[in-house]
Amino acid sequence: MKKAAALAAGVAMLAAAIAIPALGAPGASHGTVLTASTSPSKKGKPARPIGVKIHTVFTTQEAAQGQPGFATTRTVVHLPKYIRFHGDKFKHCSQAILDASGPTACPSGSQVGSGAAQGRALGQTENLTVAAFNGQGSKQLLLYVQGSTPLQINSTIVGAVKADSGKYGYKLDVAIPPNLQQPLTGVFATLTKFDTTIGGKRAGKNYVDSIGCLKNKRNWGADLTFTDGTQDKTTTTSTCT
Repeated sequence: MKKAAALAAGVAMLAAAIAIPALGAPGASHGTVLTASTSPSKKGKPARPIGVKIHTVFTTQEAAQGQPGFATTRTVVHLPKYIRFHGDKFKHCSQAILDASGPTACPSGSQVGSGAAQGRALGQTENLTVAAFNGQGSKQLLLYVQGSTPLQINSTIVGAVKADSGKYGYKLDVAIPPNLQQPLTGVFATLTKFDTTIGGKRAGKNYVDSIGCLKNKRNWGADLTFTDGTQDKTTTTSTCT
């Protein structure tokens, strides 16, 4: 009996040891890679700001075959020091308008970017378009995501622009809506790629500008949190001339 009990306990411990990594231990990586840059790369100066567009691309590896799926719940993007936002100079849209009527209902002049994304679930790929809008107040960015195949998706992602510290100037704190995490109950969708460009000019005013950089480079970073309890941290740099 003692041998049988010990054997059962050993089997249970082995099963737990196998299952825990499969679910994703905190700190494990999903291989997220960030690339980022500004166009143009000129640094500018306080007395002579340079209008720029911010281009960021996230790629994340989906779960290996036989492993549980996962989705991103939150992304915090750290933006270079000396990059400034001027949402107060632009018209704004709201999450309520986007959710009710879509991007065509937003005021002319409130769109400040665009992009594309891909989601993967159950072996299927959903290609998505992204339209970025200046949100209410001067520190809110709205990303409206649309897709039609294999599922109809219309969703607003809200990002809050906040002050950052150290080598970063601002951070964009983005919570992913539950319907994008699980487009179907119990089915997690992994955003394997998210590619956006933010910036623009209205009435002579730039949505984003640059007044300098650190040691001729721009520093970027991102912290991602996933439904399986894991996190990814990634950094990159771009040139600044």
